[in-house]
Amino acid sequence: MEPQSKTLKVLHLTPCVLTLDNARQKKTLDFGAEGVVCSVSSLGEVISISTYHPQHGIVVVNPFAQFPGGDKFWDQAYVRMYRRKFLDCFNARGSGFGLKLSGEIKNLRVGYVDGQWPRINYNVNGIEVESSFLITAGPDPSIINSVILFNKEAEERSVAIEFGGKVSVNRASYGQLTEAGPVPIPPCLNRPSYRDGVLSINNPNLPATFDTALYAQSGRISLSGSTKESSEPIDILHTERITISPWQSREITAVYRLSAIATPFSLPQQLNLTSKQIYALDSGFVYSRETPETELDCFVIRRTLDYILSCCCIPIDQGALCVLTDHIALPLGWHRDN
Repeated sequence: MEPQSKTLKVLHLTPCVLTLDNARQKKTLDFGAEGVVCSVSSLGEVISISTYHPQHGIVVVNPFAQFPGGDKFWDQAYVRMYRRKFLDCFNARGSGFGLKLSGEIKNLRVGYVDGQWPRINYNVNGIEVESSFLITAGPDPSIINSVILFNKEAEERSVAIEFGGKVSVNRASYGQLTEAGPVPIPPCLNRPSYRDGVLSINNPNLPATFDTALYAQSGRISLSGSTKESSEPIDILHTERITISPWQSREITAVYRLSAIATPFSLPQQLNLTSKQIYALDSGFVYSRETPETELDCFVIRRTLDYILSCCCIPIDQGALCVLTDHIALPLGWHRDN
């Protein structure tokens, strides 16, 4: 078996156990493991990636600018507006970052595999799309977004898939709540670079680094772009046109990694599409279908438990966990608010 520095192993997912009710109010789709947490929209656009930082508590990647701190910590109207950005991104197609398909979305279905990992299905331009998320296990966890495109027609189909959006590497809005008030936020500086087709955005004021790579089938697609640094989010834009033969499928995979500590681990040239060994285990809560009358109640309980265990329990040392009420540490307006 090749070492982790050479390959990531991607799991072909099992069917979704329960779809979400589109008639109900929605929130971001949240999942996590190994101290890494991700929030995505119903179309699989990434709205937030967060992880533990030994100096700053929580660092995040968002498609919008860092919370300014200072007097804005006490500006209730501004705080509420900033918190709303996450749901605004969820509700506005194209406002997150990641893999996106153009065209009219039909028959959208959103659910969770084993009550934990988001899986999204829809039709666009005559192609059936399945977008799924997982997080790898081990010391350098990465988020995997696999998009499988199925052509179930008797003629060849072509579709443009865009990899892009705005990305900013920040400290979370709150580092801690103290009697002296919130901890000041370091100035944001997004410093992009490209190496062997992999995009890295480093914020040296934290420090923290966001790496991302794109793959067609199992081979890496080279990314390139501007390396101009900015205090504002960095724009990513790469478009691939995918041609799919009749009754065949193609797979596009995005890999994301947010790290607070520099490591020699690099995103691989090739993805291994068969092994399950490198994926984080589920929370251990066994979900089973009950009668239709209790099915929704079971799903709510399953998701609540998984959110607490996977998104709000952050490992900060060997054998030590920090339990959060809010996995991305949003500004609360005043301390003791939670």
